[in-house]
Amino acid sequence: MDGETFTTRAANIFSSRAEAMNPSFFGIRHHGPGSARALLCALEELDPDLLLIEGPPEAESLIGLANDPRVVPPVALLHYVEGSPERHLYSPYAEYSPEWQAIGFGLRRGATIRMIDLPLRYQLAPGVEAEGRVTDPLAELAKIAGFDDPEEWWDRLVEERPVETGAETGAIWAGITAAMSEVRSGLREPLAPEELRREAWMRRMVRASLPAGSVPGGGSRRVAVICGAWHLPALDPAGIHFRDEAEDDRLLAGLPAIGPDIRVNSVWVPWSEARLSAASGYGAGIVAPGWSHHLWTQPEGSAIGWLGKVAALLRAEHYEVSTAQVIDAARLADALAAIRSLARPGLTELNEATLAVICEGREEPFRLIRQRLVIGERVGSLPPDATAPPLLLDWKRQCRELRLDPRPGVRTLRLDLRRRLDLCRSHLLHRLELLGVGGAIREPQREPGNRRGNFRETWRLIGGQEISLALNHAVLHGLTIESAAITVATKLVDQAGSLRELIDLLERVLKAGLTDQRLTERLTGELDRLTVSEPGPLLVAFPVLVRIERYRTLSTLPDPLPPIGIILDRAVERLCVGLPAFLSGRVGDDVQSLIEVDLAMGILSSEGGKSRCTLWPAALRQLLDLIDLNPQIAGCACLLLWQAQQLSAEEFDRQLSRALSAATDPRDTAAWIEGLLAYSGSRLIFDERLLPALDRWLCGIDAEHFQRILPILRRTFAGFSPAERRQIDERLTAQMTSPGERIDGARAALVRPILDRMLGPDQMAGQNGQTANTHI
Repeated sequence: MDGETFTTRAANIFSSRAEAMNPSFFGIRHHGPGSARALLCALEELDPDLLLIEGPPEAESLIGLANDPRVVPPVALLHYVEGSPERHLYSPYAEYSPEWQAIGFGLRRGATIRMIDLPLRYQLAPGVEAEGRVTDPLAELAKIAGFDDPEEWWDRLVEERPVETGAETGAIWAGITAAMSEVRSGLREPLAPEELRREAWMRRMVRASLPAGSVPGGGSRRVAVICGAWHLPALDPAGIHFRDEAEDDRLLAGLPAIGPDIRVNSVWVPWSEARLSAASGYGAGIVAPGWSHHLWTQPEGSAIGWLGKVAALLRAEHYEVSTAQVIDAARLADALAAIRSLARPGLTELNEATLAVICEGREEPFRLIRQRLVIGERVGSLPPDATAPPLLLDWKRQCRELRLDPRPGVRTLRLDLRRRLDLCRSHLLHRLELLGVGGAIREPQREPGNRRGNFRETWRLIGGQEISLALNHAVLHGLTIESAAITVATKLVDQAGSLRELIDLLERVLKAGLTDQRLTERLTGELDRLTVSEPGPLLVAFPVLVRIERYRTLSTLPDPLPPIGIILDRAVERLCVGLPAFLSGRVGDDVQSLIEVDLAMGILSSEGGKSRCTLWPAALRQLLDLIDLNPQIAGCACLLLWQAQQLSAEEFDRQLSRALSAATDPRDTAAWIEGLLAYSGSRLIFDERLLPALDRWLCGIDAEHFQRILPILRRTFAGFSPAERRQIDERLTAQMTSPGERIDGARAALVRPILDRMLGPDQMAGQNGQTANTHI
């Protein structure tokens, strides 16, 4: 194509006038508010009695719902092969989609509506892939016009145009036809076969719409053809890319199709502005659905109206935005538009003014504006009596198979995961939880330490409308509950910001029984990568990982995540090797995590063989040799080694004497004892060796040192419950007295004031008015 010719024609495409013809062709931009407004204006003037709209003919029986006032766009027609839901196709519509407005116009006027795209039995046939375009039709034209962004160029010329009369919009349709003809003539590579077949079928449908014996441009029937602007040169008989019937028959010969005994279903489903955006991967998506909705509801594209929405959003999120800032931002947007020779500011100018004035250059509030306003958060809705989407049908099917009652009402389900039926029920309910379905609520486990608790789950199931509405929206993620849960879980992998979040997600995926290979490989790959980091996050996340391994090994279904055992072994190694260096010089906040890891190591050792945890005692011993180790952590490490019988009585006494010697700072002494007892008096009650060892040390210190550490001991023992202190007292009494031996009351009274200060006078009252036997 000659460059000069292309430039000349492209520069004048919006100054020409459309000539009356029959049929009338309108090349639209999918989800374009300006295109929709101009189309409505043209249809009002033409008043067609037949509308031919790009879309699958199987949808014709469902388009009547578009005139139902209870329908709130965005919505979509979902087409899927029965029994093979992985083969599906969406046809989304926003309120400002030209096709949606054309359908509504035709329904209101009583016109005949025909959908002229290639039937779904061909589009969804096995082996047929989605079409791919060689070039962006707008990019070439935008480049000539001096725009780097083709979306912005199109919005300036079409979507952001003010309201016009039918005569004034005639230039738009003629210009679009000429522009697309030039772009298609300049293609370096041929179009994909699937696209050529679609256009051949649409040409066949256009010919069939004409009265018998008529020719394009004649006949009394008023026909409007509405299609994507890219296809317009191939459908318009006056276009240079129009082909004859023989050529179309050749293109459509041998078209692969779904077998006649296989059914293709179509159903309306709610959609969202986020799914309309190009960022979602939708091929016909637009950059700013929220801005397009603003242009539709406020045709003049009021800058103040948009900036008012920005201010309201930020104020709701507790950002300070003054009225003066809104006014200044509007003035700046107007100035930028004037500098760029624009009649009024568009989204680009408003974004720049918002970032500079209202957000004061901060990216965080501007990202919020982009997500909540520019892209938008609107989700469509459908009336309750609309055809059930496949996700809801899948829910009802599984309820029948798993003997769940989907009727309205609240039911409590107590599941025993050792039974296959209950395990399958648990998988289903966990998938609903992943999808955010509020009708499935898991109650907290009451006995987390009970071995049987791993097999018990309690759920509250709220049947009826609660689940139905949630599943109507969840269809945005997939056609079955399992596939939708996999999609959500995959997104959560990308959003996980820490190792703990990733491990929590792994547990949810496991309990949901999701065995998708791509999900599990991605999840375990990220998990394996993050466990290489410093032991801090792993210290917190390791007990959860052990709980997952325990659930996995005790499950009666095939293992969906085989790499977990390998990752767990690596985590043990990395945690034990890096723990001493990590805890060196840290405060005592890690004591509770250290105790939980020790319990997890014990579970792992007892159920997976002791060889898996042989590194743990060695890591704890290394902690005791650190010079700058926090005393509280040192006391905890000493306790864990003592309980695991990794310290002899002599070694324990040596650690005790060193930590509690007169040369040690009393604050360090207090921290060491707190770590040793781990805030629990039960350790002194049930450990037959710990209490005598501590008692031996205490009895061996002199009176002066005893007075120094007395406040520290009081603070430590004050955290024990009254029952724990009473049992400690009884154990010591039993150790110091033989049967029949009585306490010397006079000697005991000498220490009574000190014990009152340590334990409190309420603990000193013995039974029958006797002084309690006390020995520390």
